[in-house]
Amino acid sequence: MPHAAPEDKAVVDIQAHGIKITVEEGRSIQANAYLQANTFSSYTFTAPRPDHTPTPAPNDEDDDDDDDPSPHCSFGISLSTMLECLNIFEESGIVTRCEITTYEPDELMDLPFDDDAKIQKLIMKSEWLRDAFNEIDPSSEKITITFSPAEYAPTPYNRYANAKRLGDDEAEGSPTFRLESHGTLGSSEMDYPNDRDVLETFDCQYPIKNSYKFSHVQLTIKALMASTKTSIRTADDGLISFQFMIPLGRRGGESNNGFVEFLCVPLDDEH
Repeated sequence: MPHAAPEDKAVVDIQAHGIKITVEEGRSIQANAYLQANTFSSYTFTAPRPDHTPTPAPNDEDDDDDDDPSPHCSFGISLSTMLECLNIFEESGIVTRCEITTYEPDELMDLPFDDDAKIQKLIMKSEWLRDAFNEIDPSSEKITITFSPAEYAPTPYNRYANAKRLGDDEAEGSPTFRLESHGTLGSSEMDYPNDRDVLETFDCQYPIKNSYKFSHVQLTIKALMASTKTSIRTADDGLISFQFMIPLGRRGGESNNGFVEFLCVPLDDEH
């Protein structure tokens, strides 16, 4: 869980299918860690009872249970305190119970990512992205990310395809996936080909280019280092999602994975 900790204060949301922990920084980046119920050796969720439950009228045709949100419990918590408790392990049959003070949950940024409305998605082995991030000058203020469909690749047969997002000059010979940064020690530019050995899945509707504050993207490094696969999605407004699959060991003969997602808004001067 320390892989998703831009700030100490977190919002915890508990439901029957698992737990989500959310932290934010600077109203520009949001991190969500997901733990499915089957991650735990034992997981029981009892929905909180409302203060007052009205008695439904018999045969009330206007009552639509489908509109009701899933039962859940949300609260604020000190992330560092929770991590200290999680680092207390059971040994030799000794069980430790921790009681943690909770708070009213803070209002979170409204950053819904509609997967059906995405314009770009890729899945790659995390090691490929780790290598690229290791090459970026830490003094860089921003990182620019470019995606293009395969038909815009720099080949003699498609150099003059039309672009919807980038200008014609920019779209000409656009890379499939490019990372660019500029820092005091120099600049770096890394291109990834649309090769199944590199990009396991790649889909892009049209060329797009956005820049993000590098200090925010750096917050993904710990989760990236612990992960085996990375998913990157981009919305039409430039909102980008980095999702990391992190192995949590095996239980019942099956592998268990946790997921950490970072949502980052683009710089205002870029979109």
